[in-house]
Amino acid sequence: MIPLRLEPMSDSALLGIATLEFDRDKLIVGTDTDIRQGLSAVALHGQDLWLACDEGCRLERLSRTGSELTFSAHRVFPLASVLALPAGPKEEADIEGMDIDGGWLWLVGSHSVKRRKPKKNDSRDDVAAKLATTQRDGNRHLLARIPLDRGVLRRDVGGRRAGSIATSTSSSALLDAIVEHDDPHLSPFVPLPGKDNGLDIEGLAVRGMRAFVGLRGPVLREWCCILELSLEADDDTLRLMPLNGAVPYRKHFLKLNGLGVRDLLVLGDDLLILAGPPMAHDGPTEIWRWKNGAKGGQATGPPDITRQLQLPQGEGTDRAEGFTLLGDSAGTKDVLVVFDSPADARQTSESSISADLYRLP
Repeated sequence: MIPLRLEPMSDSALLGIATLEFDRDKLIVGTDTDIRQGLSAVALHGQDLWLACDEGCRLERLSRTGSELTFSAHRVFPLASVLALPAGPKEEADIEGMDIDGGWLWLVGSHSVKRRKPKKNDSRDDVAAKLATTQRDGNRHLLARIPLDRGVLRRDVGGRRAGSIATSTSSSALLDAIVEHDDPHLSPFVPLPGKDNGLDIEGLAVRGMRAFVGLRGPVLREWCCILELSLEADDDTLRLMPLNGAVPYRKHFLKLNGLGVRDLLVLGDDLLILAGPPMAHDGPTEIWRWKNGAKGGQATGPPDITRQLQLPQGEGTDRAEGFTLLGDSAGTKDVLVVFDSPADARQTSESSISADLYRLP
């Protein structure tokens, strides 16, 4: 098989390299995962850069401590300290999307089934056995918001209380709605593993109580899907409100060269979409702009949906997973992108990793 190779991006789009410096004593999540290998979500708030690793059950906070493109002063916030977790404090939450709005940090888990991944030296029988094994991790079904208080996550502060949609170890209010309404596009994909084009959430953008949830999969005949949600807070529960008759979500289908959603960002009335392959293979990663997307505008293609950039990507490495707006001044739009499975060259020290800063057209 001939490896896929991509044309290099123009030098003018890459503005610089940011350094993310973590505490060496806080690098490992789960059993043995280095958080730098699985960065899956990022959001900038003031001088603080919030990050998630998809193997963990916590959030990381780095802060600017001098240089505009250096973030350090690493601090860890276990999700169990601010949210009720159906599977307890140790099982991974697979956080894949994050946004900050109005003093709240929002996050979403993948909601996906996972299939075991064979290792390089597994025997034929071991490969077959692992590929036959699927499971749901019980903390993957979060869609939650947590109050921020001067750069710190709080369970309850100033009358604001952390909360989530109803979750269990096997489902959530969102998955339940998809299945109960026998959604013709999505319900057949709920039982399928995310890496097999099953239902897999990998993006979140929020304004007020309106949330946009991006699906990495399924991609249907080259069309990806973004779910628009309206939420209402009731103590520590977020309720999904009807948006389409009795259905508590609205579907938006976009054709992004056959790619699925990896992350979402609000930019004014528009939505920026980080898009990549829906399954586990290498492929192009691109940034698209959906005009009036943050207002739920109706669009399927140009001129309302346009590709802004194609990002570089390696073979089995440097898979762009999350982005955040770093600058919006003098008419410029700059985004910071973090990568899953980063290339060795990105590890600039034994406890740091680099991220890329790009300028949008």
